[in-house]
Amino acid sequence: MAKLAKIATAEIISSKELNADWQRAASAVLVSIGRHLPDLMMEEIFLHLPGPNSALPAMVQILADFAHADALQFTPRLKGVLSRVVPILGNVRDAHRPIFANAIKCWCQAVWQYSLDIPSHSPLDADIMSFLNSVFEFLLKVWAASRDLKVRMSSVDALGQMVGLITRAQLKAALPRLVPTILELYKRDQDITFLATCSLHSLLNASILSESSPPLLDFEELTIILSTLLLVVCINNDNKEHSDSSVGLKSFCSCMQMLMANRFSTPLLIWLSEA
Repeated sequence: MAKLAKIATAEIISSKELNADWQRAASAVLVSIGRHLPDLMMEEIFLHLPGPNSALPAMVQILADFAHADALQFTPRLKGVLSRVVPILGNVRDAHRPIFANAIKCWCQAVWQYSLDIPSHSPLDADIMSFLNSVFEFLLKVWAASRDLKVRMSSVDALGQMVGLITRAQLKAALPRLVPTILELYKRDQDITFLATCSLHSLLNASILSESSPPLLDFEELTIILSTLLLVVCINNDNKEHSDSSVGLKSFCSCMQMLMANRFSTPLLIWLSEA
């Protein structure tokens, strides 16, 4: 297995291309090895993470694929991944940033899956929380503000998976920047709107549906979200191609459902009567 892992990584490192067919095959071999011998595979990947490396995006993608394939094996090893990836995020080239952002999303999804499968054990210790908080701040303030639409999209997608993992204090402080960043994507096409909706849904879940804490958004702030979604609904309603399955309409209804389940039902009804 160790020899096979080294052969696979050698194949990936020897190419300057990304996502070539044979490279994807080598990556699949490493993921398969990881499902049987995770520490062996991770050690081989970790050898190629530090410092500038043309194969770095491919190695990060392998870790994303491994997290997607086996959350229970990956999540206990998340600290080792973050300790190596977080220090190099600032040096990632623009073209590779969507790969890293997607990997971060997959790693967070693995944490959520692990928590569902093993609810009695929290996989997030103080060190991991510190790493996640750092990654969240970096994505929000740097990559989500990029001029490159693909970088912004992938960053918002990752942030949507992170909002329920970071501290509520950090989430509260991030809302004035995060909410407009998500809503800006609603000006794009339907595929991007769907991505924005997924992140917005996660954000609202984390912000207003906590059973133990008060909502982090007040109703005046929520009306900005509702007004944006209502505008999207109106625009799509004039477009026959999307009028029957408007993502904006689903987003609007989902948002209202969350508000009705919280303490906002009365002001929501008043707002709707005036909208």
